[in-house]
Amino acid sequence: MMMTAGGGQPVMMTAVGDVQQGAVNSNIAWAPPRQATGFRTSMEIVNPAEATKLAVATDLSVVECSAAQPGPSTPSTADEEWASKTEEDGVKHGKELLQLIKASSALKESAMGEPSGFEGAGADAGADSFDRCSASALRRRRRQKAASFNTSASGGASSEEQYAAGYQRRPMAAHDSHAYPRQEPSKWQKSEDHRCARLSAELEAGGERAAAAMMEMQGEVRRMSMESAGCRVVQLAFAALDKRSAEELVMELWGHVREAINSPHGNYVIQKVVELMPSSSARFVVEELRGQAAATARHRFGCRVICRLLEQSGCEDGTASLIDEVLEQAEDLCRHSFGHHVVQSILEHGLSRQRARIAEALGQDVRRNAKNRNASYVIEKSLTYCSPEDCAALSSALLSSPEEIAALAQNQFGAFVVRSLLRQPGAGGEAALEQLKMGAAQQNGQQVSRHLHRLLEENSAAAAAA
Repeated sequence: MMMTAGGGQPVMMTAVGDVQQGAVNSNIAWAPPRQATGFRTSMEIVNPAEATKLAVATDLSVVECSAAQPGPSTPSTADEEWASKTEEDGVKHGKELLQLIKASSALKESAMGEPSGFEGAGADAGADSFDRCSASALRRRRRQKAASFNTSASGGASSEEQYAAGYQRRPMAAHDSHAYPRQEPSKWQKSEDHRCARLSAELEAGGERAAAAMMEMQGEVRRMSMESAGCRVVQLAFAALDKRSAEELVMELWGHVREAINSPHGNYVIQKVVELMPSSSARFVVEELRGQAAATARHRFGCRVICRLLEQSGCEDGTASLIDEVLEQAEDLCRHSFGHHVVQSILEHGLSRQRARIAEALGQDVRRNAKNRNASYVIEKSLTYCSPEDCAALSSALLSSPEEIAALAQNQFGAFVVRSLLRQPGAGGEAALEQLKMGAAQQNGQQVSRHLHRLLEENSAAAAAA
């Protein structure tokens, strides 16, 4: 059979195959003759009618079809060697021909709206097609199969209907919650939210209604404290009820302080206990944090509880001993993302010996701390709340040379420390300004950062105003 190739040159192909009711035998072997050159190939077809059908299905231009004449043939030795040599290549090209036939028939069906006759391909051909798929095609098939399974599991609803109805095919992760509709709350959650709203209204009403709400909450304070809606009711109860009733509810939290601190909702309940309850009633919070004070100061929610303790009872013995335990790791906490908030609260509400301990920790590596995002806040607070002796020691360590102060002023975070030094009263601020000007003049033509330039402009404007 002669067919036109890609360049318009007629091509003769020879193969053994059959087309029966839309099924193509995948055992097609290419057998190009030895005398063929270039792209010329021959394919032997048993029946000219079948050849014509095959050529039309593949959308190739038929130039000539000739039936193979049956008869005895005696192949030469060279032909046998050549056939053995090209057997593997023939199988490979035959499979490629099958893929071409199926692809062309699919295109013809989509263009003419008629069945191609190759929809019922054999199992062998389908398995080979699956093996030859790329990785992306295999993933696409798996997604399609999963989608068909989910459609059957959801009662035949389409993907659009599932999306509109809030249907969720897999659990939502924290980083891709935007990719799926929010799951509707359960009946229990709806009833619990309604109950919390009712309890809040009764607590705000006061009197007998508040007492009835308090009786209903007894035995459920711990559970409600760990829930988003329930924790608000518990905090409102501590503020609305009288001291005795509130203490009865607080007692249900004994032994569960660390659990509540780890909760994104329960930590607010513990903070409210520290803020509203007397020190005698909130003492259990300090006792349950002993031995874990530094770890609590590093915790995302635990640092808030320690700050509330410092604000309410920073000078009491129980809280002071807990803070002493925290300051055993003061050097690391000054640079910690959450711990530096606790250190700043100690400087503001702690004892004088605790402030001195922080100043000593900062002096261990003051330049590194001044250029650190978190420790720079601590140094600024230290220059405000520490004793004059500790402030002078920190200032002298930072103003060791004009080069050092200029390098510090050009740092993103060190510039804030230099600004605090310039605002020091008396000779300290003046010495810092002189050092800064000398350091800027010694840059030797180097580019001055915007932080140093801004500091110089601010002090020039202040001097002109004075």
